[in-house]
Amino acid sequence: MESKSSMKDKIKDFLWLTLGTLMVTIGVYFFKFPNNFSTGGVSGISVILGALIPGMSTGTLVLIINVTLLIVGFCVFGRSFGIRTVYCSMLMSLSIYILERVLPMEHPLTTQPMLELVFSVLFPAVGSAILFNSHGSTGGTDIVAMIFKKFTSLDIGKALFCTDFIIATLAGVVFGIETGLFSLLGLLAKAVHLMLPGVLASFASKMNGAATPVILLLLGASFESRDLSSYKKEMLICVGLRLVIFPGAILSLAMALGIRGMEFVTLLALCAAPTAVNSFNMAQQLGGDSQLAGSAVVTSTAFSCVTLFIWITLFKQLGAF
Repeated sequence: MESKSSMKDKIKDFLWLTLGTLMVTIGVYFFKFPNNFSTGGVSGISVILGALIPGMSTGTLVLIINVTLLIVGFCVFGRSFGIRTVYCSMLMSLSIYILERVLPMEHPLTTQPMLELVFSVLFPAVGSAILFNSHGSTGGTDIVAMIFKKFTSLDIGKALFCTDFIIATLAGVVFGIETGLFSLLGLLAKAVHLMLPGVLASFASKMNGAATPVILLLLGASFESRDLSSYKKEMLICVGLRLVIFPGAILSLAMALGIRGMEFVTLLALCAAPTAVNSFNMAQQLGGDSQLAGSAVVTSTAFSCVTLFIWITLFKQLGAF
């Protein structure tokens, strides 16, 4: 029994490591590389070198640099060098290498560089948080930091930030001032936490907390029955996928993997929640069908009162929490 439980824990850990690494990969490949955002690290170095070395793709450079750093890490730390770091580093490097050949990105996904910068920071940030909680790392400059920490008394955080700053500045030289400024902005978004004065912070926090209910009230007030009749098929698909099929599949998989307690409750809250109110704002700003988005928010929110109760009751009876 213990060996089976141990094997399940290992599988669960590596699934989280895989998810975190793939999220970092998505942010790097689909948003950083096409826009030449160089916010530091191996990916930033590779973007710049890829533009300077003819015939050498960015993905190939990521693979070469990460493999080199892994070899150096093994030479310095020996067997104590973490298998998780090796797994995540190689998974990320090979994923980018394969994506370049299967799904080449010749142009950015959108014409909104600020939007793409947000996602180029957001995806790696969430992925890195998952890896941190799973005691993993994608390697790269983290290995350099580990080596410096072992042999010197340097402030590693400051040293890495200065290095990333130089890389972001070089992006301005290689790709132009606009890309350089976006790279610096992305670097600052990763490294700096702006603190508002007490009164402003309190006010901003209260306004932020009120945003979701206010938007729901406005959507509810503007919602008309003919909106629903115009989108019967779409609403059926939306509610079915978002509130029934998707949570059913993910939560069943979580049960099979042995996820229990607070972790399962958190996953349930994420999977079984209704359509986010931000989808209405994004549809308006990006020229989408805001009426459809608003109807999806209102309808899924209304039905989630029932589906959430069912999911909670069902999985509580099954002993998930």
